[in-house]
Amino acid sequence: MVKEDDVVAGVINTALKIYSSEGRLPVLGSDANNFLLYCPNAGSDALNPWEPIGSCRERNFVLCKKQKQPQMTEGRSEMITHKASGWKAWLNKSFSLNKILSL
Repeated sequence: MVKEDDVVAGVINTALKIYSSEGRLPVLGSDANNFLLYCPNAGSDALNPWEPIGSCRERNFVLCKKQKQPQMTEGRSEMITHKASGWKAWLNKSFSLNKILSL
């Protein structure tokens, strides 16, 4: 139970603490910044972490873990560069082929 004027970030934090103290699986972690809270009947946008939980006039919520963006590692960067250079080489080859055919 939370109060209507509790902020969404605080509600997420409380939910994570209770979940952890009960020993539930899978382990979710304790960083509330890694989660979003949704009202199932209020559309697809997550609630603003700094707005009061009572502002959406709902009693049920869905807690979702944020999707992490893949980090740019050196190997990933090289792979992207290699793909781009392969594509550019193909494009340049195609244009030079058109020049030869048009002469």
